[in-house]
Amino acid sequence: MKTKLFISAMVALCAMVFTGCKQDNVTEPDDPQPQPDTKAVAAVMQIDLTVDAKTLELFTVSFDYLDADGKKQTETVTATTWSKDIQTKSLPAKVGFCMNLAKKEGVDLSKYEQFTISYRCPFSCYAVNAAGEAVSRPQKGEPNLTSTLSISKIDATLEAFANNPAGRSALYSFDADGKVTSLDWE
Repeated sequence: MKTKLFISAMVALCAMVFTGCKQDNVTEPDDPQPQPDTKAVAAVMQIDLTVDAKTLELFTVSFDYLDADGKKQTETVTATTWSKDIQTKSLPAKVGFCMNLAKKEGVDLSKYEQFTISYRCPFSCYAVNAAGEAVSRPQKGEPNLTSTLSISKIDATLEAFANNPAGRSALYSFDADGKVTSLDWE
């Protein structure tokens, strides 16, 4: 009896050992997950301006910017909001803008005891792949910063500002690989 029990246990043990040693057939999927396209082919710049109505009443607000071909274009802002999205045609490329404020003809700033110029001008630029997806870390210009300049009649900067007003500018150069460098607008 002990022999029969021992033989039965050995047969069962051998069956389990050989069953456990069976080779698993792991097959690779026929369609592997596609790798993301990280090749930069163009640069994008997005500009959003919000300016107060009083600033538009006293000053001409205009934007010089580089278009898709890298040529300088100028647009005059006529509403309290203005935006521009530019995508270059290829790399290497430059993207950028310069916001200009100039006193309007016939406006006499000396009649104001004080006036305030106020605007917000957030922007971002980055490299994109052929599908238009961002492939570089965006360069951003203070999205929550409002620039406010208060000038009074007795302020010595009034005349200087009226003749050479401040603005905002940004210029970036993207190389053929989409790497970005900050430059000065000239």
